[in-house]
Amino acid sequence: MHFLARAGLFLLLLGILPLTSSADPGVATAVRQYPLAGALNVPVVTSIGVTAPSAFAGVNGEWGHFIVRGSLSGSHPGATRISTDRNTLIFTPLQPFGNNEAVFVELQAHLQNGKTLIDTFSFTSSGPLPVPTTVRQQPSAALSPQDVSPVITTVDRNATPGRIFIDISGTPQGALYMLDEHGGFLNGLGVQGNNFTCQPNGEFTYFDGAAGVFYGLDSNLRVIDTFQCANGYNTDAHELVLFADGSYSLLGVTLTPEDMSQYAVGGSEGATAQGNVLQTFDRDHNLIFEWRGIDHFKMTDIIGQDLTRSVIDFQHANSIDLDSNGDYLLSSRNLSEVTKISGQTGAIIWRFGGKNNQFHFTNDTVGISYQHSARFLPNDHILMFDNGDFHAVQESRAVEFALDTSVMMATVTWQFRHDPPIYSEACGNIQRLPNGNTMIGWGLQPPATPPVFATPVLSEITPAGEVVSEMTLPVPEFSYRAVKIPNTVQSAVGASSIPSSSQFSLVSSGSGYDISFSSAKIGSGSVKVYNLLGECVVTLFQGLVTDQMHGVHFEVAALPPGSYFCEYSFPNGRLVRTFLR
Repeated sequence: MHFLARAGLFLLLLGILPLTSSADPGVATAVRQYPLAGALNVPVVTSIGVTAPSAFAGVNGEWGHFIVRGSLSGSHPGATRISTDRNTLIFTPLQPFGNNEAVFVELQAHLQNGKTLIDTFSFTSSGPLPVPTTVRQQPSAALSPQDVSPVITTVDRNATPGRIFIDISGTPQGALYMLDEHGGFLNGLGVQGNNFTCQPNGEFTYFDGAAGVFYGLDSNLRVIDTFQCANGYNTDAHELVLFADGSYSLLGVTLTPEDMSQYAVGGSEGATAQGNVLQTFDRDHNLIFEWRGIDHFKMTDIIGQDLTRSVIDFQHANSIDLDSNGDYLLSSRNLSEVTKISGQTGAIIWRFGGKNNQFHFTNDTVGISYQHSARFLPNDHILMFDNGDFHAVQESRAVEFALDTSVMMATVTWQFRHDPPIYSEACGNIQRLPNGNTMIGWGLQPPATPPVFATPVLSEITPAGEVVSEMTLPVPEFSYRAVKIPNTVQSAVGASSIPSSSQFSLVSSGSGYDISFSSAKIGSGSVKVYNLLGECVVTLFQGLVTDQMHGVHFEVAALPPGSYFCEYSFPNGRLVRTFLR
């Protein structure tokens, strides 16, 4: 008997199948669930989420009633909480499920539109208990300019002003650098990490391989937050995206048993398939979306991997992006595929590249191969770094596609190939800057022959294809990604030579701060608050300052949570204080 049929029979015998049909106009059906209905090999420690078509309505302090039973372990009590937008209910069992058992779920809850949501589904759990992650409180040490390896700027012709975030690998120490547009060192950390960047919400983040988590940092590179996968999945280093509303998406690693003898001569019957899970959390760290590649892709979709190995890295997801409709763009390297996924239902909308490509290329003969960093552009085009591992001639490129989904046609509208050619066998990224230039991180290139310095680690390209900035690192150093955050206003982060008689203090007071300041020289001054992007969010004072103490009070309730800088500018200097909201 099919698994879902057995699940329905089991629920019927237990008496927990709903008696009301979903055809009833007063009954609503779920938009999506996690784990996916019918999913196999779900970790034995997992939460359960159900998303409704409209907001849930609390009744007598309760958001809904879950019944969760394991075929071996029996009834599972737990705790229920609701997401920030009130569209997702999350149930956390108090005890793990059993290994290789069917789990049956029923939810009945009221919605704000007056309907009742009734949802019934099942999945199977398997595997050992997950090993808890050990998070280090202060995992890294600040670098000074004399600590860093040389970053050689070979081209510098009117590069876009801004800060460059780059992670350094290939040495025992490793490092994270923040550079100016000319390659000058601004700040850094001596740590083995990657994916160092400034997020859209202004927070600095990087992945710490020793801890297996992403750290959030303030402008002084001090840890203020951590981000990791839920439901027993190890966090993947490839991607974390923080959105302006405080929500975030990241990747995790799935490990499931797979009989590879059915796919390849010499394949192991006891192999492990390594895939990925995409998870999205709201600003309160509630898991609201979960999508596993193993539930949607087939082992036969894989390209260029040895199927006789004991562990088969069949997906190797490496980037996530989100469009204005809330749909995801997922890049899977080992499938040579970019997949658009409905953020509403989790269904695949289209598949671009790889064995299941749904598009016809109109003006491109090579397609995409082992690509990285697939991004939506404002014009709905797709920008990506095409590594080119399995092109007839191994050469990497930056490429922009227009995808016409009405006729499923893909047209190259812009691309850049380096002269001389560069081939990056792994890693790499691409970024379209607000001025139309394109930033390319060239990733991991095959071992170079002399001279000492390899081909570029990053390049900035104009729309016309002119290289305006280029930097290299010593062999064997390389970078997973290189990201530029353009300057919007003068940065609030910096040091100045301040006369000792000038004073500036920021003291917590109630729900805000008392700010006091004076100047050794009479003249114009200001007190402004900046976010981590260097954008002024409020001006607290603008006027004449003297050697007498001035004061203002600032309420922070209107600010989004995060790190901020309060800058006091006066006739002969500038002082900065940081604070958290």
